Amino acid sequence: NIEGAVDAALRCERVAEAFLLAYSKGPDFFHATFEAYVTSCNDAFVKNVIRYIVDDQIGDLVEKYSLDEWKECVALCHSLTKGNETLFKEHIDELAIRFTKANDHNNALLCYIISKNFSRILETFAFRTERFQKGSIDHTVFLLRTVEKLTALKVLTNNLASNSIVDRFIYELNKVLIQYKR
Repeated sequence: NIEGAVDAALRCERVAEAFLLAYSKGPDFFHATFEAYVTSCNDAFVKNVIRYIVDDQIGDLVEKYSLDEWKECVALCHSLTKGNETLFKEHIDELAIRFTKANDHNNALLCYIISKNFSRILETFAFRTERFQKGSIDHTVFLLRTVEKLTALKVLTNNLASNSIVDRFIYELNKVLIQYKR
């Protein structure tokens, strides 16, 4: 009586034994056993992480993973996408969008760098420029650092084509530097 043994093992909190027995009965019974365990379990990690890994629902994992532990989510996505770079990038972009909605643009930027999404990186930098008054020293320093970062990120993301936003940053920086030269 495998079903009875699985039920008894779950009630005695012998989860590994329950899963091994359920696995011997076939994938449908294993999945039903797993669902019963997740439903009765109070562990948030099992409910919010293990469930999505077993069900191969990476998108749901990214959607529900705690933003405070986003680096773990990135690592899980990398492992679970099994070398599918396109799928990995999509999921990390989803995580970045969650950060943007939470008004955490620094972590959103880090996610866009990880996913090598240069257009979103540019949007984030363009958004940041609004914080500075044009002509101020802070704006000049921001422009200088941004041009440096964007130059490196263009190489990192293999996006070497000309870009109007990058060109605008360079133009504004040149304009400011020419004023300082005088």
